[in-house]
Amino acid sequence: LRTFILTIFWYGYHGVISHNTTTHEGRILQRLGSTIMSFEKEKAKFKNELSTLYGQYTESIFYKTDESGAKISAGRFLFSSDKSWDNMKEKIMLKLLRSIVTGIPQNMVWATGGHSAAAGHGNLFNESYSMVLQKYMKPVFEQSGIKFEVRPYGMGATSTGPEIASCIKEVFGNDFDILWWDYGMTTGFKNQFYIEYFLRRAVLNKNNPAFVAYGVKYGKHFLEAEKKGYASFVFDERKWSEVQEKIPDSEGLSETEISKMPVNLRAFKCGKVIENAGLCKEQKYSVDPLADKACNNRLYRVRWHPGWKWHSIFGIFQAFFLVELLSDALLEIKSSIEDPQVMLLNLENKENLLKMEVGNFTPVQALSVPQGFPVDLLYHGENICHTARLPSQIRYKGILTQSGIQGSFLNNSYDEGTSDTDNFLFMSHDNLTLAKMPSMYQSQCTTYLLQIDHPDWFLSNSLGQSSIILPNKAEQTAYGLPELKGFIMICRSWCGNSRCKQYQVEIQSEFVSVWVNGVSANVNLWNGCALLNHSKGYRFPSDSNGLFELKFRVKLEARILRVSSIIIW
Repeated sequence: LRTFILTIFWYGYHGVISHNTTTHEGRILQRLGSTIMSFEKEKAKFKNELSTLYGQYTESIFYKTDESGAKISAGRFLFSSDKSWDNMKEKIMLKLLRSIVTGIPQNMVWATGGHSAAAGHGNLFNESYSMVLQKYMKPVFEQSGIKFEVRPYGMGATSTGPEIASCIKEVFGNDFDILWWDYGMTTGFKNQFYIEYFLRRAVLNKNNPAFVAYGVKYGKHFLEAEKKGYASFVFDERKWSEVQEKIPDSEGLSETEISKMPVNLRAFKCGKVIENAGLCKEQKYSVDPLADKACNNRLYRVRWHPGWKWHSIFGIFQAFFLVELLSDALLEIKSSIEDPQVMLLNLENKENLLKMEVGNFTPVQALSVPQGFPVDLLYHGENICHTARLPSQIRYKGILTQSGIQGSFLNNSYDEGTSDTDNFLFMSHDNLTLAKMPSMYQSQCTTYLLQIDHPDWFLSNSLGQSSIILPNKAEQTAYGLPELKGFIMICRSWCGNSRCKQYQVEIQSEFVSVWVNGVSANVNLWNGCALLNHSKGYRFPSDSNGLFELKFRVKLEARILRVSSIIIW
């Protein structure tokens, strides 16, 4: 009966009854009309910007004609999946309807996960595709009643698992809506079981996230998520190859001829190669004539890292993808005969049903773990991850160190830990210490931010025992106090220079001792991390408060142990 009455209201406001903004239903309709108009204005601005950047090549690069003669944008044909498109459209409809019905702006979070290319290495940070996406989509979403946030959390030399997969909520947050997966180069065919592990941990997020994978060869894992009702896309690299054919060739052209090309296409393709041949290779990375030498000689400008023109076009592809989805979502709401409040209720019910699918994935390539360590617990058991890695929400929110000092990747106001590298070997401390090595940082040159990903670590040395009690109070407040079973994994910190390697001792070494709540622990190396066990198995008992105290001791003088993450299930 309620649905019938509300639908009659909706018919009335669409047709016979004039907009009465003094009623709740009238205000809803007014917000809808205002949202549509504002979106169309921002969409037009976005398309005008494309024309400015790509000139006469805009149509051929960003549009194609299908068999029926209809024009399709790159935002659609590069992310083609009818089922996931409809699922993602409904996710956006849910955000729009909550904003329209309540009048309260909603949040939409896009999280980028990936390796060094995803982190934008070699480029200025604002040139990375995630920042390009934020630049274009933030005003489009905000004019539609949605606060749009990009978390550009790619990390150099990082795979999709096991560490990152185990630490998804601590790294990306527990509130992201879309997760861009760009770990193909560091995952590889032999380790595809990590992808499934990553997805299973990601769907535990409270927002039923959507996935977009860069790397069609890994598509089977993401299709499994689609079968369960999640929006799960694979960026179509074959169609991207077709787009590349439309990009003008700079090979053999004079400097004058190249200067007449649109700025984003100058020396972008030479012959059949994007960026890495001839003049295109020489002009791959941006140069600022007013910047200092350090800025123009920044690190990581290597062949396998894409340059700023590649990042720009990929950020625009992502933005176009969201523009088209937002357009379809608004059109569906506008053209529906269903009252917005009823539509919202139905979509929320559908989201709740999707939550029930968590853990029901059919294995494609299962994890192989030592006997006695439960694989189901890895996939969907409650856990906490105490990680020093950057970028991560646990660091920016002040949760890790319980300092209350908060910041973001755009500033360094968060708790950075100790950086006294000269005293790492000689610092006497009882607590496991958060540390960083400034020589591994490349944060800024003049006014430009260069890099936000850093392999920070927890430090233990030969001067006494270093201990930590987990989860700490801030973690309990942020994530709740889960029923941890007592299965523990420790991930070692990546060491990127000779000085670091000279003083480092590995956790599996005979010179390192580890205890958990007073029980001596053994180490079983597993895919780059260490699973702790003892004489009775892998499970360690918690204390009376459900907590775990870990103690570390380095027994070799002038050596340090570097721990990246401690994960407890």
